[in-house]
Amino acid sequence: MYKYKPGVYKSKIRTMSEESSLESTGVSPVTPPTIQTEKKKRPKGEKVAPVSRVPTATVEVGAVRKELRTEQKITVDLDNKSLFAPLEEEIGQYYEWFSSNPPPKVPKEVIFQGAGTETQMPFMHLATCAPAYVIAGRYIKQMGEVLGRAPKVLEVGCGTGIGSNYLKTRVAPEADISGVDFSDEAIAYANECYGKSGVKYIAERAQRLPFENGEFDLVFSVQVLEHISREEAVEFVKEVARVLKDGGLVLVSTPNRELCQDLYCNNPNDDSDRRLIPSHEHEYYLDELRTLFGNAVENGSSLFEEIRVNSQVNLPNRKLWEFGLTKLSPSEGFLGKLKRKASNVPIRLMPLALQHFLGRRSWETRMKATGISYKKIALSNEYHRETDGEKADSYFVVARKQESLSLK
Repeated sequence: MYKYKPGVYKSKIRTMSEESSLESTGVSPVTPPTIQTEKKKRPKGEKVAPVSRVPTATVEVGAVRKELRTEQKITVDLDNKSLFAPLEEEIGQYYEWFSSNPPPKVPKEVIFQGAGTETQMPFMHLATCAPAYVIAGRYIKQMGEVLGRAPKVLEVGCGTGIGSNYLKTRVAPEADISGVDFSDEAIAYANECYGKSGVKYIAERAQRLPFENGEFDLVFSVQVLEHISREEAVEFVKEVARVLKDGGLVLVSTPNRELCQDLYCNNPNDDSDRRLIPSHEHEYYLDELRTLFGNAVENGSSLFEEIRVNSQVNLPNRKLWEFGLTKLSPSEGFLGKLKRKASNVPIRLMPLALQHFLGRRSWETRMKATGISYKKIALSNEYHRETDGEKADSYFVVARKQESLSLK
């Protein structure tokens, strides 16, 4: 049984080591003997085949000159067709795993901090988080294939740890996966429930990740960016880039504001009393995401050399979402503001469990009326390229860190 044990918050920032030293080879600087070989004459007119060589670099260690092999540039093709293949089979496997392994009860402290949708609102989890984990799994597997080794992966904002646990146990068991979340309570839950999977769960804020520069091949974040203020989001992107290796990938899934907040009401200033989801500091439009990642600069250089803003699509869930929000959408003006405040009072006085129970019952009633099941929501997830023109329910940003970019 999970028990939350309160404790003092401890910073886990480690010293960053940005320089490496070349160890002595121990080779004695003795001149090798000259070996005499007989010169063979080449027949007239015979062509000499070109010699293929691995790129090399020459360095000196003491009096010995050594020729070292340099690592060839290896990158994941962001337009690889396999990344955008239908999700049905993989999301079906996730649904079966999710249904047959119901997650343990999530403590109310964790729910208050925005995690635990898998138990409180499973319809939203299956329509937003689950497909993002499946898509991230594709990039992790392809990263391992092109590197020829197990990739080192970080999830920022891992919440209860369910997603990173699934990836480690069902998709990429060879990968070295860590999860970070600002919530001590969420990390305690993750370690209690999923710690045996091999995922390392750590409590720390996204803006000060406790890792060395260039430590990870891939960093992903699922439905987290919207919980960070616009000012902090800039630092979030820089910090993610700092812990990425050159050429590494960052994957970020976040709601499309047009099909979330804007369906409820217009709220350009992100006023708390007009938010559809109170914990969402800022939801993004397509151009805002391009700007956030495209304008990310450190030491005068762009942090990312390739950026894609792809689309997660779930039409049945969108139908339910649009229907529900048009009913809830408040009127404008003084009376509308008064009505919003009045309607929020009884909701805020309700126990959290009762709020979620009523919300889930209302959603499931609409699902039954429209013939939409949980399984249908899960199997209806799609993933499209930015160039496909599909309207996103959630955006899926994929950005590659610049090669040979030194962050200090």
